[in-house]
Amino acid sequence: MSRKKKYEALPEIIQGCKQKKRKYQEMLYQKFAPSLYATCVRYASDSQMAEDILHDAFVKIFEKINQYQDIGSFEAWMKKICIYHALELLRRKQKGYVQFVQEVSNSASIPEDALSKLTENEIQQAIQKLPTGYRTVFNMYVVDGFLHREIAEQLNISESTSKTQLRKAKQYLQKELKHFER
Repeated sequence: MSRKKKYEALPEIIQGCKQKKRKYQEMLYQKFAPSLYATCVRYASDSQMAEDILHDAFVKIFEKINQYQDIGSFEAWMKKICIYHALELLRRKQKGYVQFVQEVSNSASIPEDALSKLTENEIQQAIQKLPTGYRTVFNMYVVDGFLHREIAEQLNISESTSKTQLRKAKQYLQKELKHFER
């Protein structure tokens, strides 16, 4: 589906969802579930958890859709709801964020050409192997563009903890990605 086609009926769908019309809610779900699921997978420990996050996020989207003011990207607004819900679920599940894993020893850098030889699936597998805290901060900072201050606020941790978690995630990934070297 072309990007233009994906968005041409969006104002009508949003309006239908604001009126709580099931038909339009289903249309919105069909249009955006795949891309929002990809966001959920980055924060979840497995596909079942990602599906739970997606389902609950859509419930929140439908509940809060009247708060969307047609300012900025509607998809970004929904994505933010997915991310916040994933973080909320992680906080509840982990009781106050994450358990720190052992310090990952500094490893040699991965050769520059090694990353270009990896498939997207191999990189995603490596990210999924990160401990929950590392994966969460890594995704928020690298993939979703949050600042350390914002990550700290969302996860109820200090900025320095966020920076440390990111550094450790990168070290862990370096070590993990070495296994994929060809």
